[in-house]
Amino acid sequence: MSSIANLYTVNTTISSSLTSNSSIFNRNSDLNRYYFEGFQIRVRSNGSYRFLSISSVDTYGYFYLGSFNPALPYQNLLISDDDSGGNAQFQFRYFLETNQTYILVFTTYSPLVATNFSLVVSGLISVNITKVNYNSSFVNGTTFSSSTSTSPTTNPTLTSGYSSALTINSRTYTRYGSSGIFYYEAILITTSVSGNYTIQSNSTIDAYGYLYLNSFNANDMITNILAIDDDSGENGQFLISYTLQANGRYIVIMTTYFQNITAPFSIIVTGPAIVSMSYLETISTTSTTTTSGSSTRSTSQSSTTRDGGFWTFPPIICKSRKINRFLMNFERILLASSSKQFKFDIIISIFIGLFVNFILTK
Repeated sequence: MSSIANLYTVNTTISSSLTSNSSIFNRNSDLNRYYFEGFQIRVRSNGSYRFLSISSVDTYGYFYLGSFNPALPYQNLLISDDDSGGNAQFQFRYFLETNQTYILVFTTYSPLVATNFSLVVSGLISVNITKVNYNSSFVNGTTFSSSTSTSPTTNPTLTSGYSSALTINSRTYTRYGSSGIFYYEAILITTSVSGNYTIQSNSTIDAYGYLYLNSFNANDMITNILAIDDDSGENGQFLISYTLQANGRYIVIMTTYFQNITAPFSIIVTGPAIVSMSYLETISTTSTTTTSGSSTRSTSQSSTTRDGGFWTFPPIICKSRKINRFLMNFERILLASSSKQFKFDIIISIFIGLFVNFILTK
């Protein structure tokens, strides 16, 4: 035990405080807001270091490699801790390397708690601790924007966020012919700067995302679609990368892979500029949004058949996720095709898939 204790003989301490003017982030996708401060850590010698908070409140600590994005609190995360230091203080140990940059984030267990605090980093030698300035704010607890800067600042990536929740009162639709109910929320996105933007979900559920241009009709999932994604964001989150045009009208559909799922969520957009995100009301085949006193409405006719040659499908229920995606891809091809013969060939393939599904689910 004494040999372990000897690893932490030199303490480096920094003191600060969380106030109502501190940066804010959404820590758990639970719609709550937490004050935080971030500190850059650099070491002059490889080795094990101990991190301890000292405060009169219940603290929470996060440790990151390279950088910390308040809109994506689990990106680059190495370790986090709540109460290992005793007296509701966080404490953890980690092996640090001289050629790496680390970020220590101090926050609280409960939302919007202001407090004075100190951080103590212990090792065989002292470490370099520099406060990182984050600009972040929530508007009505729903949307937020943030940018990160360290000295010197070099073209920080701008991040915009939108927080909400899928509930039993959310809009519903039926996806690619499957039975059951899928809750969804439509979010209107606009930007004043053209460029490549990344749109990512942040939630505790298996999310599914769609990106549309101009309008969205829940009874016609193909028209105006630009991109679809399921798990590219890892941890069951969708991630869509797309070049958005200035003053364009884009609609993100946040929904779930499995039916009848409700949960809080955030939509994170990163790119060359802050984007505007707002809830888009959708009613059957009509979608409306109001911005600065003006209303935009798009309407499309719904029917069980379209284009004189589209068929509706019997419900596809499959225990195998891979087969479900296999069938879904066939249906996308069918809906996008203008050839009746090609559609007929795909229909035959669909029924073969359904037969395989029936055998597997017996």
